[in-house]
Amino acid sequence: MIETKESKLQNLLKEVNASNLASLKSSIIEIIRIINDPRSNARKLTEVIELDPSLSSRILRVANSAYYGSISHISEIKIAIVRIGYDEVKSLALSQKISELFRDTTTASGFSQSNLWKHSVAVALCAKTIARQEFRDRGENLYAAGLLHEIGLIVEAQFRSLEFEQVLAMLPKTRNNIILAEAKVFGFNHLEVGQIVLRDWQLPEDLVLATVCHHNPVGAEGEFMQTANILFLSDYICQKRGIGYADVPGLNQYAFQKSLNRLGLQTRAIELIVAEVEEEIGRMEAQGWFI
Repeated sequence: MIETKESKLQNLLKEVNASNLASLKSSIIEIIRIINDPRSNARKLTEVIELDPSLSSRILRVANSAYYGSISHISEIKIAIVRIGYDEVKSLALSQKISELFRDTTTASGFSQSNLWKHSVAVALCAKTIARQEFRDRGENLYAAGLLHEIGLIVEAQFRSLEFEQVLAMLPKTRNNIILAEAKVFGFNHLEVGQIVLRDWQLPEDLVLATVCHHNPVGAEGEFMQTANILFLSDYICQKRGIGYADVPGLNQYAFQKSLNRLGLQTRAIELIVAEVEEEIGRMEAQGWFI
């Protein structure tokens, strides 16, 4: 019996949900829920962080770092949130938990999960900054979408590693069209994998659709148009500047310009934002974020 694309995706999802990745699922979902709930507060965030030893350790380490001019050592999460700032801790907590999805050491044909994580962080920072500076939007879901937009690649690399190497080896024959290479090897692509995983995690639909459309936002209309186009622009410009691993080495300038037009933005504005992001990524590299 020939396995359909839908059954292949469902079987892959079952493997994900039975793996160590599933242990991160509840924390990521809860942090995103807090981000999207206007009634959430520092007390609820404190409760979530305190239940996670690795996350607690990271937040306290940042709060006690020289960056915050620490004089006295603190050991309580609620005080760390005051020192760092509630919004900043939400972003820090989310990035810390999602980074754990990228901890596998898979490296093949120029692909490494640490480089993909660097790219994802850059896209997240760029998308959030565009939302805030150009549209006066907090951009928190865009930040989450940026961090998660390549989760399909992560799943393929970790759960279908041999076939994933075949995909990478096939790229020169498909003119660097990873979607075509994935279709030939898997019968599905990483956008479809990302969609089924994030929908299973019941994440907000604008976040899910933005990740699905990060190669081409044409399919995103109405209330989802802005989010999808901002993520696409962010992914495009970060790939163009060579920040981390690029899953689409051949960039579509026409689609980039069309997306700018849809949002009423200028290329120069995006370039200035990504220059800020590059500085931030450099600082994060110095702190060992991408090792």
